[in-house]
Amino acid sequence: MDYREKKGLEGEEKARELIGEILDKCPHNVQKFDNLIIPYMSVYASNGEFTTELDHVLVTDYYVFIIETKNENYKKMDYDDDLWMLQNGETTSNPIIQNHMHKMVFCEKFGLSADKAITVELLLIQKNAKLKTQFSNDYVFTKENFHLFLLLLASSSRRIIDKKIISDLSLIHRKSENMRHRHKKNIEYAEDVERWVKNHEKHYVFARTDRIRCPLCKGDLVFRKSTYKDSQRNNQRRSKQYFLGCSNYVNHECKHIVNYSGVRGKGFDSLVRISIEERVLEGQMEEQEINLLESYMSIKEENQELVNKISHYKNTLFEKDKTIKELEKNQVKLKEKNKRLDYERQLFRHIIGPFYVKDSV
Repeated sequence: MDYREKKGLEGEEKARELIGEILDKCPHNVQKFDNLIIPYMSVYASNGEFTTELDHVLVTDYYVFIIETKNENYKKMDYDDDLWMLQNGETTSNPIIQNHMHKMVFCEKFGLSADKAITVELLLIQKNAKLKTQFSNDYVFTKENFHLFLLLLASSSRRIIDKKIISDLSLIHRKSENMRHRHKKNIEYAEDVERWVKNHEKHYVFARTDRIRCPLCKGDLVFRKSTYKDSQRNNQRRSKQYFLGCSNYVNHECKHIVNYSGVRGKGFDSLVRISIEERVLEGQMEEQEINLLESYMSIKEENQELVNKISHYKNTLFEKDKTIKELEKNQVKLKEKNKRLDYERQLFRHIIGPFYVKDSV
């Protein structure tokens, strides 16, 4: 086990402790599943189905919560960037985008409406992180504020989750341990394909959740590996090559294939890719659920606005009081000055016209 794997396992154990503390306080019945390996169809599914791993999945009567745990210390973590930077300068996947893909896979797999799945990214080492992200129903927590997750977990809704999802997840959970080796091989295969495609195309073409329909049988086109002479690039030596073949080749004998074009940068770009967002959201915007955490945040924001207004009024009153005190001081000075003037005036005796004479005291 390398350092990364050990650190990841330590993080998952800590996350289980934190989640367990929340579950003890939750008023709802919660089903919890750890380390689920979910199979799904993808352009990288050479052996039938691709896979992704979800750290923790919690299911209440009202929502599904998908939790991604990270035991990393980040130096740069822009929520919109594909990659985040660690303190040692290395880059790693953005867990917010990663968990969004987990959610899309989950919703497609179980036919769940996207607004019924709430995603949570738990950053165990970070001290501060902005709670809301660019995605609806998605939240970033640290250890310092994870107690607020209870507000999410305790939220209810008029729409109830189909109970069948519990039995489906239980079945996947039982199979997950045996799928771990296959999952690792799937990732290695996808990485190898990505390197090959990027080397030929000079950029990544396909997301791991993309699908491409076969124009002949409406099945899926998936990457296949072969070894042959790449004559289109004047390469007479047999080498590893990838092409797209139909997933129905075995069952329905569909032999449609798409070979890589010899023109760099145009090999697979012409293919129509169907993103997982298109398949799940169908062009619609995901609605933000009004849960207890959203209500709490709204009240907190309103309270902060009131605090700011009160502070402003206090400052204004202070300035007014300060001005009044200054005016009162000036008024006292003017009264004293008037008294002196009255006294001085009384020392003068009128003679005639504009003429006065000061009497000796």
